[in-house]
Amino acid sequence: MQMASQTLNVVRLSWLAILSYWGIIMVIVLATPSVYSPVIQEPWAFVDYAAIVNFLAAIAVNVVLVMNLAKRFKARPSDTIRVLILAFVAFIALLALSLVVEFAYFNTLLNDFLNRSIFVFTALAMINWVLFTLDIFDNGLHYPLEANDPHRAQIRRNWVSVLVFFGLLVVFLVLLTKSVWVEITAAESIFQTLPVIAIGVFNMLALLVKPLKSVRATKSKEERVGLYALSLAGVALVLFFAFYIVHNIQGIGLEPQEARAARQIFYYLSMAAVPAFCTLTYVGIVYPMRVHQRGAART
Repeated sequence: MQMASQTLNVVRLSWLAILSYWGIIMVIVLATPSVYSPVIQEPWAFVDYAAIVNFLAAIAVNVVLVMNLAKRFKARPSDTIRVLILAFVAFIALLALSLVVEFAYFNTLLNDFLNRSIFVFTALAMINWVLFTLDIFDNGLHYPLEANDPHRAQIRRNWVSVLVFFGLLVVFLVLLTKSVWVEITAAESIFQTLPVIAIGVFNMLALLVKPLKSVRATKSKEERVGLYALSLAGVALVLFFAFYIVHNIQGIGLEPQEARAARQIFYYLSMAAVPAFCTLTYVGIVYPMRVHQRGAART
């Protein structure tokens, strides 16, 4: 399962382009005088220590997974592992920013920027998984195409899919940038994230369906376990988006403190789905590799 070199190049390009753009937005935000105005929001009457533990545990799980992947990459370099590491790093940033925004208090502009940064890293994670699933299950991205390649048509469709997803990301970033300075409702927040949700739906369907289709053609017990784990990762991804959408819907029409209380549990559940998704993906990819390598070492 060696990732095509063009897939890794596209992953690198997506990180460079998105983070460079968002870095420029950060500089503009920090250069805005109002970002240094006093905080007028009163702290909440209580601190939810269980939620803090939830976030820290989720971050810790992902950090452990990244460390294990880094050790595996050092022992046996693989572009597949490299792409997974980048995706997991995006999720760690998402969780860390969620923790900061949930329990720290800034003025409105800085708080809105940090909130939107969560969406940026969600988008990075999702585009990573699009490229990952295309390469694992649909022959990846190759250029130039060989005339006699039997997968030529599929690879062309992969390139079209990637271009469409990058177009969605451009729309998403434009809407996201506007919302840093313009207050939006919970309903508008859902609309703004529709491009990322569309990319997420692609990942959900790919992880739910394609591993199960591949199980039928796989005789290796270890690979079957890995494919089932990837399919379960798709279920975890469904839960992540479902809980996030409910979390936004629950806050519509309510005052800020009431909205926070109503949607709090769904927000924490969506964040808890992240390490579940990453762990199942880790098992799905690494477990078959580890078993095969042990078998090869014995022979």
